[in-house]
Amino acid sequence: MAQSRADIAKRYREKHPERVKETIRKYRLNNKEKISKIRVERYLLNKESENLSSKRWYGRNKDYRKLYTKQYRSDNKKLFDGYKDLERFGGNKTAIFQRDNYVCRLCNATQSGNGKPLVIHHIDGSGGTQNINNNLTNLITLCNRCHHHTHRHQRKYNFTFSSIEDIVRTMARVIEEYRNIHPVPRRSYPSQNSNK
Repeated sequence: MAQSRADIAKRYREKHPERVKETIRKYRLNNKEKISKIRVERYLLNKESENLSSKRWYGRNKDYRKLYTKQYRSDNKKLFDGYKDLERFGGNKTAIFQRDNYVCRLCNATQSGNGKPLVIHHIDGSGGTQNINNNLTNLITLCNRCHHHTHRHQRKYNFTFSSIEDIVRTMARVIEEYRNIHPVPRRSYPSQNSNK
């Protein structure tokens, strides 16, 4: 019966383990560059295949990732909101809302009244910088629309407000002018008794 080369090599390794170790050691000493090059090639090949497989998985499971992220954020909403409040407003968010009675200081809109969410605005414009000023005198409650107008006015004229009274006085005038120039169109709804 003919034996395969693999069987012969296996029996030799079992019979002479010390000779095999010595042969491997000599080969590694004489071929360091070749071995290191092979190792690097194997490493890069494995890394590339790992990246490819993870890219494929993420590509195939976009919906799952979105759902998982959404679920994780909803499960940890208090954690995220608390972090944002502490990071962006120094933990003063609820204090500012309470001080301003949950009402926009420019247009008197409430969050529940017209559906516009209320936001906190840094009067001196330091909200997006490294040196955030979170003093209670520097924070004001605005609705989304007034907040947008305020930032627009600050960017357009490169203007910085100095106090709550300053922002209320200036922005009330600016928003009134804007509303006169761009009136909100009134929707007309068909009457309920109209014939079809």
